[in-house]
Amino acid sequence: MNEKNLLTRVGPMEINQVFATLHLIYPAFMKGMSEEEEQQARRLWLRALSSCSVKAVTAALDMTPDRFPSFCPKLGEFKSLCRLAPAPKDYSMLRLSDLSRSEPTAKGQEAIAALKGLVKGGKVND
Repeated sequence: MNEKNLLTRVGPMEINQVFATLHLIYPAFMKGMSEEEEQQARRLWLRALSSCSVKAVTAALDMTPDRFPSFCPKLGEFKSLCRLAPAPKDYSMLRLSDLSRSEPTAKGQEAIAALKGLVKGGKVND
């Protein structure tokens, strides 16, 4: 799944990827269902997983073969795996003033010193 969107909520595209992955892990997944029944199942999974982040669903897919080695998990079981995934971090409350109080690492201090050496008197030195 697209790494840029790991914190976004699950949508139809992600459900299609979940179904494709489950089919690869469990070849009998959705076998014998009509196209209409499969579409109903996709809508049901979308509704059930829409509150989950893509990161949680990706983590659940990673856990699935180990937790369910012989059979495909039911929707409720898969949703439980999503809940086991670590919660996404919320950086929205982080302020720049919080960052100014933190100490730069040794590598960061070296980079700052190098930049100060390049810029003297407001001019960039070559």
